[in-house]
Amino acid sequence: MTATAAAIDRLLPQTQCRECGYDGCLPYAQAVATGEAYNLCAPGGATVVRDLATLLGKPLVAPAKTQAKALARIDETACIGCTACIRACPVDAIMGAGKLMHTVIADECTGCGLCVAPCPVDCIHMQPVADTVLPRARRFSLSADSRFAAAEHARARYLKRNERKQREADERKAMLAERE
Repeated sequence: MTATAAAIDRLLPQTQCRECGYDGCLPYAQAVATGEAYNLCAPGGATVVRDLATLLGKPLVAPAKTQAKALARIDETACIGCTACIRACPVDAIMGAGKLMHTVIADECTGCGLCVAPCPVDCIHMQPVADTVLPRARRFSLSADSRFAAAEHARARYLKRNERKQREADERKAMLAERE
C-alpha cells in the first residue's frame, strides 16, 4: 500500500524534535513514504509505529527509541536573556526578549527539547510530566481525539512560526535592497 507523506504526517505528534534524524515531522513523513524510515518517531513511540504499520500495511515492530513526555522549564534566576532558546523553539513556546529573563509557555511546549542544547548557561531542563500527549493546548484543532488535537495545534503553531520567519527574512531583504 502506498501512503502519501501528508497522510503519514497526520499520524505524527508534530513535535518537530528531530529525534528521528530528519529535520522535522514532514521530512520524516516523506522518508517513511519512500521507505527510507519507519519506526523512528521517539515521541510518538509504539502508538505511532502501530498506526504507521496499519497505514502502510507493514508488520508491527518496536519503536527504535521512545521519548518520555517532558516540558521545558527555564530556571529564570539563571537566564541571561540571550534568546538562543527562543530561536530554537519550533513552536514559539518560549517568551522573552533580549537581555531579559525568558519563560516557557507550558501549554504550548511540545517537549521537543530543542531549546536545551543552545542555552549557554544550562538553565533549561526537561521536566517529566504525566501527560500522554503534548502540547497541552488544543486551540487550533477541530479534532476530538486529544492525540490528534495536540498534533494539529503543534503543526499550526509550527507553520505560523515558519510564516513569520519567512516574512521577517523577506522584510530584511527588502530593507537591504532599499539601502543599495
